[in-house]
Amino acid sequence: MSGNVGRPRQPYVVAHRGDSLRYRENTLAAIRSAVAAGADRVEIDVVTTRDGVSVVNHDRTLLRLWGLPRPVAELTWAEVAAVGFADVRIPRLAEVAEALAGTGVELLVDATTAVDAATAWRTLAGVAADLPVQWCGAPAATGAVRELDPDAVIHLETGTGYADPDLAGRQHPTYLNMAGTLVSPATVAAAHAADLLVAAWTVDEPAEMAAMVALGADAVTTNRPGLLRRLLDDGTLAAMARRWVEPPGDSGPPTAAPLGVAELARAERVAGELAGWAAAYLRESRPGVVATKANPADLVTEVDRAVERRVREVLAAEFPEHLVVGEEEGGTTRAGVPTWYVDPVDGTTNYAHGLGWSSVSLALAVDRAPLVGAVGDPWRREVLVARAGGGATRNGVPLRVGGGQGEPTPTSGQQLDPTDTGTLAGTVVLTEWAGHAPFPGQLDLLAELADRHCTVRVMGSGTLSTASVAAGRGAACVIGDFHPEDHLAATLIAREAGARLLAADGADVVWPDGAFAVVAPEYATELGALIGRHLGAPAGVGES
Repeated sequence: MSGNVGRPRQPYVVAHRGDSLRYRENTLAAIRSAVAAGADRVEIDVVTTRDGVSVVNHDRTLLRLWGLPRPVAELTWAEVAAVGFADVRIPRLAEVAEALAGTGVELLVDATTAVDAATAWRTLAGVAADLPVQWCGAPAATGAVRELDPDAVIHLETGTGYADPDLAGRQHPTYLNMAGTLVSPATVAAAHAADLLVAAWTVDEPAEMAAMVALGADAVTTNRPGLLRRLLDDGTLAAMARRWVEPPGDSGPPTAAPLGVAELARAERVAGELAGWAAAYLRESRPGVVATKANPADLVTEVDRAVERRVREVLAAEFPEHLVVGEEEGGTTRAGVPTWYVDPVDGTTNYAHGLGWSSVSLALAVDRAPLVGAVGDPWRREVLVARAGGGATRNGVPLRVGGGQGEPTPTSGQQLDPTDTGTLAGTVVLTEWAGHAPFPGQLDLLAELADRHCTVRVMGSGTLSTASVAAGRGAACVIGDFHPEDHLAATLIAREAGARLLAADGADVVWPDGAFAVVAPEYATELGALIGRHLGAPAGVGES
């Protein structure tokens, strides 16, 4: 292995163009913020000015970031230096080296041409004696560095996940540099067998970060270095990674997750992105024509249909082998085939009447095993996401029922008492009608909850009411009948956040048949007894 770099205990945190979600990429402000965020390494891009100065900018022109449609190669350093202000400007590579020197943070230089790479190497040779430097980019660029420096640490680019034997033989890389979507058990094993470390880019979501840990990536490039650093250091990613594979039993080695690590991480990312898009679409659109389905209270809008069509299009493109069952267009599933369950607008009656309590539900399962769930809340601008065994998040931040992590934000209302006494008195329990009428046993249940000084709310979206327990906005939610399009995503999110999912008899379940309750653990005994006493057979609940 070139460069004398051994395998790390956990992946190196590589800040993509600095802390580029907080500050403009490749600026001194972004680079200093990445250091403060705990990055091990900062990746920057270099181009060369007309007068031979190596400057830090990704694009060949200044149009995208700085509004000037001028190629850097046609400008002098003086002209480039006039763009921006203070630390939010295009720095010289030498300035970046000075900013990082002595911090303990390494520099990863990304170049696309041999000229840019050679200019950058000569610049750093004169100013960065005490700064560890590594190199990535186009093969022509890393090849130029290798000709100049036999000891350089090279990241060899690959578009397949496997090293090109000819390039590897000539450039003697330390790392194999690939998109996170190419990281798999096979590509990691092949790289490590060839004495290469694996560098993955650009990984921004906790689920994908956990996948990189589980798969054995040695360096992870991210736009969120602070988040990656925190989740690595507090053990969250290690715990999530352990759950990708079931622990070995007496019968033999571990059993792989149903879809494989990389595909499941991609499914979680796609679900979250779709839920976020759909929530924004609901928030910004009008319902349009409102029609009825099963009865005059069972409504459907143009937005319901438009969102489901778009979700189906994306899922077909991303996962052509998967099936889809939707609230509006239906569908079927088959044994062993991954199936998505979609409700484009849960709480359509609220949405059609301008009441701000509706949501988007998207879940993936194989048979009756939930794998991924995402709920979009248009009105709070929140996306709640979970993967089986991997925990739940709200807008990327881990959720936990109880212990503080699941508490609502200040804009969401005050967390009510939950003491460890387990009493429902003084709490809020959410529920939903069976469409427009109570389900069997519901009114008796509500009466007993009232006798116990527990306040009940009927909000109008079973998805959002169920997910609210995960977000710390209620002690429990009781629903009269389980439908995966409406409830699978929210129940998975709630379970992964630490809530319990109870059947009508009070037993813990994963996929209910009929009535169910999602409840914070401290109230499970009391509520389980109540629903066991009052709830009867499934009543065909489906919020409309």
